[in-house]
Amino acid sequence: MRPRPDDRHSLWSLTRAAFSAWSVASHSVALDNARVAATACSRARVEREEVARYLAVRAVARTAAADGATRVRSTTH
Repeated sequence: MRPRPDDRHSLWSLTRAAFSAWSVASHSVALDNARVAATACSRARVEREEVARYLAVRAVARTAAADGATRVRSTTH
């Protein structure tokens, strides 16, 4: 038995509606994933910058301490 023309049209409409709903939902999930990834990348970048600043301050302090120790030794000998 062949489907009636209106049945095929109805089936096509249902298929198209289901695909449209899937594509919208899939796009929404992709956007959410992108937001989560961007947030994680931003947090990691901020943390890297904080660590770099901390290490730079420590390097300056260590250099200053080494210079002070050298000066103290050279004045006592």
